[in-house]
Amino acid sequence: MSDASLAPARAEYTNAIEASISAADFGEQAAASHAALADKLALPAAVVRRLSLDAYYGWLLDTSERNDREALEGAAAVRTCLCIDAAAVSELHANTAVDELVLSSCCEAMLAEETPLSDAAAMQLAYLEGQLAARPGIANAVVRAAAA
Repeated sequence: MSDASLAPARAEYTNAIEASISAADFGEQAAASHAALADKLALPAAVVRRLSLDAYYGWLLDTSERNDREALEGAAAVRTCLCIDAAAVSELHANTAVDELVLSSCCEAMLAEETPLSDAAAMQLAYLEGQLAARPGIANAVVRAAAA
């Protein structure tokens, strides 16, 4: 990541994936376009993975700040578009706890709508846990913490 000669290529690739994120364009064509651009720019796979993870992390934070639960339900499509594999997602969640942060943010918003948290809302958090590929049990922990 620190190779200065790759800076322009990193910036171009980052701009392309950020454009997809801004447009909420997570289809197969966007994924193919990102892969083709990475090849054209001769970016090492590790750099592509890091830039994609950084973009996904930012998307998660921005989406949870907006309390856009519908968009969060599409997290798998974002990961697929950015070619982020399950191992990378697990590592991201373990290192940053962003999965817990997102689910906690959603839980707080749900509690603002209804207190105590309904069974349906708890089930929606469990569903989001799966869509985020969150660490197992995080949704239950968030619900327990909210009830305390």
